[in-house]
Amino acid sequence: RYEYDSFLRLLIAPFLRALAEKPAKTALPRAIELLQYIAENYNRKITLNELAKVAGMHPNYLSTCFHRNMNMKIFEYIERVRLHHALEYFREGKMTISEIAEKTGYSSVQAFSKNFRKIYSVSPRNYSSMEKRERNELAAGFPKPLLNKG
Repeated sequence: RYEYDSFLRLLIAPFLRALAEKPAKTALPRAIELLQYIAENYNRKITLNELAKVAGMHPNYLSTCFHRNMNMKIFEYIERVRLHHALEYFREGKMTISEIAEKTGYSSVQAFSKNFRKIYSVSPRNYSSMEKRERNELAAGFPKPLLNKG
């Protein structure tokens, strides 16, 4: 959970800093509200018009402003939030890949797998296997330090 919060703070810091420098007094609270909205609704389909209403901006202006300040498109940010949650679900080890895909707002396992591989350079199946192996090693007391008999 702390790792997720740190990740999001690093990701949104430039956006919030840029908005704080703007003369409009309502820009920062609206930006925080927008990011909070994304954090609370990442698990379902979100439209640009919906986000624009939350931010109190025209959809095109929101898209341009977000991209300029975050160096990524707004839907790229949403994808990263979704995939970061997916990592947390994998670490818990209680869900299948298709359950994680559904829980993180993807319409199909294929779309989830494609985006996961694009961001993390590993398939969800391989990542899941790595997480299981790591959990099993920790439960068994591994990895044990090698003894140096030299």
